[in-house]
Amino acid sequence: MELWDIYDKDKKPTGRTMKRNDWCLKEGEYHLSVLGVIQRPDGKYLITKRAGWWEVSGGAAIAGETSEDAVKREILEETGLDVTNAEGGFLFSYHRENPGEGDNYFVDVYKYHMDFTEEDIKLQT
Repeated sequence: MELWDIYDKDKKPTGRTMKRNDWCLKEGEYHLSVLGVIQRPDGKYLITKRAGWWEVSGGAAIAGETSEDAVKREILEETGLDVTNAEGGFLFSYHRENPGEGDNYFVDVYKYHMDFTEEDIKLQT
């Protein structure tokens, strides 16, 4: 079972966790998600298509995982690309509150610059 850390309004871990997709968060409680944008030297960006929607790599941080570790893991899982030694890093964070739905979250956005070809990409099934 995958667990996610619960954060307070200041993005500080509360020491509590929640089950993945168990929308139980109260007002002022959040989970953490990440997005990773990858740009090649020619200026092109990696965008994938899943279930009919265009997206960049990302997902939820697992309990105990840092934001940066989470985005690197998600990019590797979804694209097969290892951005560990890529230039770039954290860009900004935003949050969303969904009153009454129990799904409040922070999103940390990262941007990496690295050279890769289409053959380097191994999409997650």
